[in-house]
Amino acid sequence: MLRSAQVGAGVAAGGLVSSLPAPAFHGFEHRALAPPGLPRPPLTNADYWRFADWLAPYFDAVWVPERNLYGSGNSTVGRIYHNSALLTTHAVAALSGHQGPCRNDERARTLARRLCDSPPWSERDASPEGDPQFHNPGWVESMGTREAAMDKSIDPKVAEALMYAWRARDVLRLPPETVDLIADRVSRCARGPFFRFPNVRLNQLNWNCELYAHAATVTGDAELLVNDYRAQVVRFCDGIARAALPGGSPNLGPGYRFHYLPHRPPTHPFNIDSAEYASETIHFILYYEQALAAGMAPIAPEQETLLRAWAEHIVCAYWTHGGYLNWDTGYGFKRWHAGRTWALAQQGLLAIAATPRFHPRPELGAWAKYQLDRGLALYERLSQAAADGKGIAPSNLYDVNVAPLGPSIRDLFAARMQANAVRAVALGLGGMRAPEPPPLYSFDGDIGRLAVTTKHYSTAVLPVSQRAFPYGGMELCRLYDGDQRVVSNVGGRPWASFGVLVRQRGKEIATSQRPKAVPPLRPPLRLLSSPHGRVDLAQRYPPRPYAGPFKTLITQGRSGSDEVTIDTTHRFYESWIQTRWTIARRRRGRYTVDVLFPSWGRAAKVEAILRGGRRVTLAAAGHRRRSVSLRDVAYFYIAGEETGYVVVPTGRRPRATAHILRPKAQSSAPRPGPTLAVQIAQGKRFKRLALAARIAPARGTAEAAAVARRLRRRPRKRRR
Repeated sequence: MLRSAQVGAGVAAGGLVSSLPAPAFHGFEHRALAPPGLPRPPLTNADYWRFADWLAPYFDAVWVPERNLYGSGNSTVGRIYHNSALLTTHAVAALSGHQGPCRNDERARTLARRLCDSPPWSERDASPEGDPQFHNPGWVESMGTREAAMDKSIDPKVAEALMYAWRARDVLRLPPETVDLIADRVSRCARGPFFRFPNVRLNQLNWNCELYAHAATVTGDAELLVNDYRAQVVRFCDGIARAALPGGSPNLGPGYRFHYLPHRPPTHPFNIDSAEYASETIHFILYYEQALAAGMAPIAPEQETLLRAWAEHIVCAYWTHGGYLNWDTGYGFKRWHAGRTWALAQQGLLAIAATPRFHPRPELGAWAKYQLDRGLALYERLSQAAADGKGIAPSNLYDVNVAPLGPSIRDLFAARMQANAVRAVALGLGGMRAPEPPPLYSFDGDIGRLAVTTKHYSTAVLPVSQRAFPYGGMELCRLYDGDQRVVSNVGGRPWASFGVLVRQRGKEIATSQRPKAVPPLRPPLRLLSSPHGRVDLAQRYPPRPYAGPFKTLITQGRSGSDEVTIDTTHRFYESWIQTRWTIARRRRGRYTVDVLFPSWGRAAKVEAILRGGRRVTLAAAGHRRRSVSLRDVAYFYIAGEETGYVVVPTGRRPRATAHILRPKAQSSAPRPGPTLAVQIAQGKRFKRLALAARIAPARGTAEAAAVARRLRRRPRKRRR
């Protein structure tokens, strides 16, 4: 029930500011932000507020009092994404009794009314051409015109902000008219046909479900939460393992990877996987207990089992110990390493952390909180490292800038991260434990995707790309350290990648680091040893996914061409990785074979430390190229711009030389440094060649020496 009779759309027609002239604008002025210095997890409520308060002065500088809104980028018009996130921050601060810079009751009152006005509230009768997400009524993207675009992600986040303002209405001293408008706008948007069951945008039921929950809170009427919410969840679960449409895809792949386009076949590029959309979509579980309390009938036990398996897959497959996405997406460069998308995906961690019902193991919620907390600290570090002195992290991370995003999106990134910190407070995460997770892995057998994260490093192997992105193959497609610093690369193809490169008379004829376009009939990657034992053919939709803690993982995959085959065997341990490459000739001929070890940044340095202790620089700024015999080398240290790694050759060493290749910038490897190439054949006839090496992150030469000593020792066999 609404507090009073519904308020018609015409009450605020024209809005609070429609008659105001545009203010003179000379650019927003920002002052340097003092970093909060977040501790290691678990973060407490005080830590979350310290993070939110740290960003408050940045947004104070973009407040436009003449328009009663926050500007963004270089514009005073205002975008609804930013203003709703900032209202969430102000409202939760008031609701929690927080006293600090991000508490601003006056702005909260102003924004609560402003978001109910038109624009951004819209009741257009006709859909603008080319807007498939048009709906009436609802909110538009711009705070300045009702003719702006609409998106299914806007309405629930505006409703969330208004819901928190409604809950804090007494503290904020909201006028009764604003309280009534909140209930009216949220209720009528949720009940509009666009969001009602059976309608849904693709399979992203989270937007609909969130809107149902907020409508129930501000109106007291739980009809949508009890009925439509359950119908959306049941349909999604029923569609996890089988396609709803002929020629379409199940919602999830057989190993629980996410299919972004359920109406297209699984081999569509967008359906390779989507770390960000999977994390956003699972957010709907956050409202399950609220729906049960309102009278919803529980879903079937087998459906809960599927959702638990998916939750475990998300934590282990898509997130790292450094708090970042272990990121592959069919959406390609439009989403990959976009900060605003990482921030939105964090809401999956919030939901998993706060919903014990969907934890297949008791530790899962604590791991999700750990990853969230580390992500906030990572954002702080990325902001400190921003070269322009603006004080917040850039829109595009790790210099992946194929689809560049402007200053407005940079502001949105910051606003979402700030709002995530206060959401953690609202959900009670400040009182939760968050022990460091053990080494985690996840494996999707159909495409061979293996994700690995430990407190020392994170990486992935991705044999199949379905043409969604250019990187991938049988090798490590990226390597970060445990703090999410780039160790070797963020993606890339030869020469800016790990792997074997085979050439004949200068022409490439085979490489182990090229992804397959579609999943082959034979599984592209096998687990020779794992917590599930040997996995040659993965079970489809297992009750417990191929994911979770591990001590040792061994994988094997084959690549090559008509001339040669390349077998790559990886062994993953907590602090290091061992890879063995075996190259076998299929046709007679002379071939040149290099094994590649990439670096990050043009200032990267590659050193060979010889058995007697002498250091030989193979590559550095202004240094001419050199080569060394592999038999003289104790280990290599590849020092990138952020950190580096050690390479220790192991086992029987072939006659080989180590030299340098200098790759050009690539779309998925924007800052490649020199690549160490170990040449195990030069224009040579051979039947079979092999090389093995151990690698591990190391920061600085002293740590590299210690790491190398450890890697040169033979690992002890574990007792079963």
